[in-house]
Amino acid sequence: MLEGGRELALAEPLTVDWYALRFDQVTYGIFDTFEAEPGREAHQTGEISKALMAAAPELLAKDPEVRPVDVITAK
Repeated sequence: MLEGGRELALAEPLTVDWYALRFDQVTYGIFDTFEAEPGREAHQTGEISKALMAAAPELLAKDPEVRPVDVITAK
């Protein structure tokens, strides 16, 4: 699911960066960045979010947690 998400992320012009992460054998995450709020909103209603929510009952032990954050600084 996450490997296939890359192609969907590439099709989102307002998504600057998109990372699929594995913390351990059973915990995964997604981290993405946007220039501005419209990009975040488009992503949250886009194809990746739709695919994740559709697959969630089969792939996840519980509902996914979505925690928006604001990057304060970066290098």
